[in-house]
Amino acid sequence: MNQQGLMGWIWLIFLIIILAGSVFVVGKSFDDLPGDFTYPVKQVMENLRLTANEVSFQGRASVYLDLAAERLNELQRMVTIRDKQSQIIPTLAKLQDQQQKVIANIERGHSKGDNVTAQITKLVADLKAQQIIFAELIYQVAEPNSSAFDKAIIQSEVTLDKVNELKNRY
Repeated sequence: MNQQGLMGWIWLIFLIIILAGSVFVVGKSFDDLPGDFTYPVKQVMENLRLTANEVSFQGRASVYLDLAAERLNELQRMVTIRDKQSQIIPTLAKLQDQQQKVIANIERGHSKGDNVTAQITKLVADLKAQQIIFAELIYQVAEPNSSAFDKAIIQSEVTLDKVNELKNRY
């Protein structure tokens, strides 16, 4: 085999390794928690989902619902991992921000004529389930995280009231 052919094979093998590594990193990142090395890959993938739904407020509301559910899942897992405790409060804040974005997109979608009933129904169910989960998690963490969960329960009640107002209006 000549040197040019050998270089071609080396490049091909190199590209296969890079591609396989990328697939592994992206696949692994879906289970990552805040603070993990590949968590930023997970965030990029979430942002790509939002970008793909840029034209639809209804679609964006659905993606934000999924992202908020993922933050709740992360919180449940972080409570049991000692070195993740410092990430609880920022993750709670992100969850609440994503829920506010669900509401904003529901309102915008409704004003554009979108049928947002499914998103409202899912948000109500998610908020009720979240309150139960937060009430359980309070007793599994120390301060300041337990106070943060207590405040989050109150905030989710306020959010639930707001969503119920939307539900009654629409």
